[in-house]
Amino acid sequence: MDASIIFDSFNNTCKLLELERAWFGEDHSDEIHSIWRREDCASNQHLFISKINKGKNHISSSKTTKPGIFTFNQNRSLRAHLYNENGQSHLEVWSKVNVVESFNLSNNNIHGLVYDNGPFASLSWSPNMKKFAYVSEALDLKPQTSSLNGVAKFQYDSSYDYNENWGLYLLDYSNSVVCILDRDTSLITTIPICESLFWAQPTFLNNSSLLLMGYDKLPFKYGLSMMPEKYCKLFSYEISSKTLKSLVGHRRDVLAYSLNKDNGSIACLVFNEGSRYRNYQSLIIIYPDSDVIHEIPNSTFCGPFLSGSLNGWLDNDHILITEQVGIRTLITKINLIYGYKDHIQLDSHPLEKEFSFKVLDLRRSNLLFRFQSIAPVNSTYCHGIGMVNVKNTNSLQLLTKPLVPNPTINVTISEYERDGRICNYILITPTTSTAFSKTLVVNIHGGPSHSSSHVFDKLTHNLVAVGFSVIYVNYTGSLNLDRDTNLDLFGRLGDIDVKDVHFIVNKIVLDHSYHKAVVYGRSYGGFLSAHLIGQYPDFYSAAVLKNPLIDIPTFNTTTDIPDLFWKLFNIPYDHQFPPVPTGDVLTTWNNASALRYVDAIRCPVLLLLGSRDVRVPPTQGLLFHRYLRSRGVKTWVKMFPDEHFLEGEVCFKRECFLSMVQAFTVE
Repeated sequence: MDASIIFDSFNNTCKLLELERAWFGEDHSDEIHSIWRREDCASNQHLFISKINKGKNHISSSKTTKPGIFTFNQNRSLRAHLYNENGQSHLEVWSKVNVVESFNLSNNNIHGLVYDNGPFASLSWSPNMKKFAYVSEALDLKPQTSSLNGVAKFQYDSSYDYNENWGLYLLDYSNSVVCILDRDTSLITTIPICESLFWAQPTFLNNSSLLLMGYDKLPFKYGLSMMPEKYCKLFSYEISSKTLKSLVGHRRDVLAYSLNKDNGSIACLVFNEGSRYRNYQSLIIIYPDSDVIHEIPNSTFCGPFLSGSLNGWLDNDHILITEQVGIRTLITKINLIYGYKDHIQLDSHPLEKEFSFKVLDLRRSNLLFRFQSIAPVNSTYCHGIGMVNVKNTNSLQLLTKPLVPNPTINVTISEYERDGRICNYILITPTTSTAFSKTLVVNIHGGPSHSSSHVFDKLTHNLVAVGFSVIYVNYTGSLNLDRDTNLDLFGRLGDIDVKDVHFIVNKIVLDHSYHKAVVYGRSYGGFLSAHLIGQYPDFYSAAVLKNPLIDIPTFNTTTDIPDLFWKLFNIPYDHQFPPVPTGDVLTTWNNASALRYVDAIRCPVLLLLGSRDVRVPPTQGLLFHRYLRSRGVKTWVKMFPDEHFLEGEVCFKRECFLSMVQAFTVE
């Protein structure tokens, strides 16, 4: 059946144009965040939100600004704007109404384009307002002409040089440098490039020194959060003497830091020493002047994906962190003296128990946050932006109300036990019957160190609006389970996690009399999905795999995280001298791969692949497609010019969804 035809019978609740605009479009967190940084939201927030176009939020502002990054000076009287335009880099200083100072950073040919978006975009203003620190591309210092025996000259063409990509999220980055601009002289200086470390995230510690994150170029892949053996240190840099100093010691790797501008102390989330797969962080406070490091008691947080976000200082004795608590993400206030943890309370507001939260920014005690839920019972909101004074939670204001078609649905959240381990699941079902009401879509999260949470998901709402039921299963290894259960996955991939998922899906199918179960997974979720249709070929009726991992040995040679399965199978790995897999290692990986079950698969399989994916390269999905097709299995491929998550364009998401519905309904 043509998936576009399916919507004809459901046009009262999910017209295709509504889906494109409201479900497949981006949310407005970044826009609200940008406005917050441009103006003093604490006193003027009511001026900036206007609801037009049937509820879609747009930002109304008296100024038109170019894309880039912004930062205020300490007293918020001036705003700096860093951006690229027409191949040139610019930095502007704004008053409340106009530009008061402008610098063309490309004039002196000191560096390439500045990073004005992405994970390394950074702009810091010195306390005395005389300097800026930012990150830019380093210039290519290779000679443009060469000679043969001192006689013949030829033009050097660097376009043919091979440059290894920096991994997921960072495909378009080149070698980088931290720069310091002096406002008085317009002079730009750069921090010396280190052969082994990449400098990023500069913040002025005081007028004469910077804080810098130093990433090991080889094992860390320049900042990827997935790396089990990440090496990321916090340094101070004295500008005049050009001296570096490590602030955390060689055994402590830093995930994030936040500077207290009142007293100069630094809060850091560090990876716990000795953790087998570093998903847990601890909080420490560094006092640079005295070289004292204070370990905060009882401060272990789960991460690194949805949780462990260091949000900022509430006052000198408290800091805010977003952490994973069960299936929700909550904002936690930490007492830095005693380590007490308190979740921010909203005084019995419906948001309190039904939503997950993410901090967007903290100004004084005013907290700007995003809230979202799968299906709130006591609210018409599925997600939005709110603001609250942390010291007066009665001050809650809801700043946005997105137009989100919210079909009436039921949500069941429950735990289950298998072999002594406690896992959980989330079942989302429509309240009205359709042609698809008896089809259960099993949506499996990736990772494996990730989790399915109580958050709004556009894909799930699309599927439920059409009439499908959807189940999320948090299997052994999921971050929202206890640590012991999380670590039980080591050495048992493709086995214990697959059985966890099938155990509860089989129970739900029997209890709710579903006629068929279909499976969807991305990345490692695709790996488990391929296992399920191979290990239980008579149970699952269709599969949609988005950039799936299929064969571990070949994955290991092409991914940007080559150490992953060494660590997950407890096999030693050295980034400086990568080991060659032995016959025993390859046998272990082959036995855990989904490809070994290809001969048993009978259901239709749709593969959604990104041609620019370096996390799970498309060769994995194409390999699976080739094997399935040769065995007479109905299989087809959609290839998108995108990266791992296939979320770069609205049209990609729309096509993925329509193809998915078609795959789930094919006979």
